[in-house]
Amino acid sequence: MDSLVDGNHTAVTEFILVGLTHDPVLRVFLFIIILCIYLVTVSGNLCTILLISLSSLVHHPMYFFLSHLAFTDIIFSSSVTPNMLTNFLVEQNTISYHGCAFQLGTTAVFGAAECFLLAVMAYDRFMAICNPLLYSTKMSTQVCVQLIMVAYAGGLLNGCTFIILFHLLPFCGSNRINHFFCDFAPLIELSCSDVSVLTAVASISAGFFIPLTMLVIVFSYLYILLTILKMRSTEGCHKAFSTCTSHLTAVTLYYGTVTFIYVLPKSMYSTDQNKVISVFYMVVIPMLNPLIYSLRNKDIKEALKRQISRKIFSYLELGALFTTFLMMDHEDLHTGGGRWPYSSADTMVTTVLQALSGGSWPVEGGEEGERRQQLHSLMDSLGDGNYTAVTEFILLGLTQHPVLRIFLFIIILCIYLVTVSGNLCTILLIRLSSLVHHPMYYFLSHLALVDIVLSSSVTPNMLVNFLVEQNTISYHGCAFQLGSAALFGAAEYFLLAVMAYDRFMAICNPLLYSTKMSTQVCVQLIMVAYAGGLLNGCTFNLGVYLLPFCGPNRVNHFYCDFSPLVELSCSDVSVLTAVASSIVGSLILFTMLVIVFSYLYILITILKMRSTEGRRKAFSTCTSHLSAVTLYYGTTTFIYVLPKSMYSTDQNKVISVFYMVVIPMLNPLIYSLRNKDIKEALKRQLGRKIFS
Repeated sequence: MDSLVDGNHTAVTEFILVGLTHDPVLRVFLFIIILCIYLVTVSGNLCTILLISLSSLVHHPMYFFLSHLAFTDIIFSSSVTPNMLTNFLVEQNTISYHGCAFQLGTTAVFGAAECFLLAVMAYDRFMAICNPLLYSTKMSTQVCVQLIMVAYAGGLLNGCTFIILFHLLPFCGSNRINHFFCDFAPLIELSCSDVSVLTAVASISAGFFIPLTMLVIVFSYLYILLTILKMRSTEGCHKAFSTCTSHLTAVTLYYGTVTFIYVLPKSMYSTDQNKVISVFYMVVIPMLNPLIYSLRNKDIKEALKRQISRKIFSYLELGALFTTFLMMDHEDLHTGGGRWPYSSADTMVTTVLQALSGGSWPVEGGEEGERRQQLHSLMDSLGDGNYTAVTEFILLGLTQHPVLRIFLFIIILCIYLVTVSGNLCTILLIRLSSLVHHPMYYFLSHLALVDIVLSSSVTPNMLVNFLVEQNTISYHGCAFQLGSAALFGAAEYFLLAVMAYDRFMAICNPLLYSTKMSTQVCVQLIMVAYAGGLLNGCTFNLGVYLLPFCGPNRVNHFYCDFSPLVELSCSDVSVLTAVASSIVGSLILFTMLVIVFSYLYILITILKMRSTEGRRKAFSTCTSHLSAVTLYYGTTTFIYVLPKSMYSTDQNKVISVFYMVVIPMLNPLIYSLRNKDIKEALKRQLGRKIFS
């Protein structure tokens, strides 16, 4: 056996996943079936997320929770299915020790998060049916975000518990896992000592959140049932029931399978039965959820129909129409003269409305009448010569108070000078001193470079704003500023994640550190960080050029951020906003997961250390980085993740100043004041220069 050498126990470094079957014909058949299911799962849930983001018909709390359920289903299925598909194609599917822990942790996080999300959705239905008058107040945006955070926090707690338990399991025998993924039950069977305490902790963890969330669902539907029975209107009863059927179906499927695996005693079913049920709840159910909610939900179906009918012709029609329109005189516009293809303004409005709706529109009344009036007003304002292409923007800055502007100018100028000088000194010190020629400091030098450029992309322009009455920035200058801020802001996320990975390798794999973190690997990681930043920067730069501006050009910020620019656009930009949110959310989540899992492994390794000095030294190498991560992620999450309704524009400005101006100044101070190597290198360099 791999884990036994000459009868002496050696540490298990990898596991072999036995999979579902060894029959070659059945393996090919299952590969095709499960691959198709996985593709439907990913595409179906992605469509659900995009549809909810784009359509105003489904901008309600219930669909906000549904979009997060779809996201959870994608990650939950992706944590297992690709590896299972690989198992069908290779003779022996191996997974590393840490890869097994990561897979177990991911499934535990998002499996538990799904339980909490289903409970949250049941509570939402309870509020909507039992307290309809208080629904908008009780289920505000802030409350919805808090409920989502509780769901993910519950999942993260469960995931961390299982990862810690995995690392505490003693493996010294067979490394063949009789399953298609690293589940906790088959891993326990491989342990070589008494693990009754660990098994009890795992049972308590799973047995805590399943009954808790189930109780929330049961009591919510009990109140809903009582409320429906009191209704006198048959139509009201039918409508109330119809809003719950999709959720009840999803709950029944998910909790039925999860209860079978994690609640019932293992003696009641065989390992093969466990595998089949696991396939159902980890592969099939994530595919069924978007089908259940789309086929049984009128709002989703109506939103899907509208999006499909609108998008085919609307943008091409409007682009051609307004290009011609801008070249016409006001008189020709309303009389139909010249090159204008419509006999009157009303004809033009009707054509536009038909293009947007995919059908015919009534002449007046309702929503159609309002849109007709809005288009007429837009045409009149444009035709009167009020429209000019936006060639520059006016940055409103932080304040208009003259005394406060001078005070802020002095403070921010001092901060900027410290930022540039401090980070430049860090770069030079790392390059000159042999004491800090290590991967950690190589990454730190790039972090310092990124901080200089990130701060310089905004601060000089902000300082000018304090000195002039009206600070203007050209259209292309605005795009360049946003692109630069997005590029180096995203690069900082990736660099912080890379530095967390570096600490993980140094503490958890010290013997392999020099090999795993070679110069070539470090350069590749830096290239990945800048490539991620470049992708983000190009996306936002392109977004500025795609935003249609035809009204005011006063940006309510001290730099060209995307949110205040979106507020100035004069048409529907929901697609651009959704794309921007997806990109920012993805990079924050991805880098944050790298950091969280790196430090989780570091914590486990430190707890296993017997030496107090070893623990202290390990902790000391992480504190500076943890401080930088907390500051940067805390402020950027506030701005880019929390809903805009939770804070004002002025609060946004203050937080932006902190993460664009103050944090780049703090980073060199954090790493120099709390790092012995940096301080020692600085003393040596100062001593040399004075002597020379």
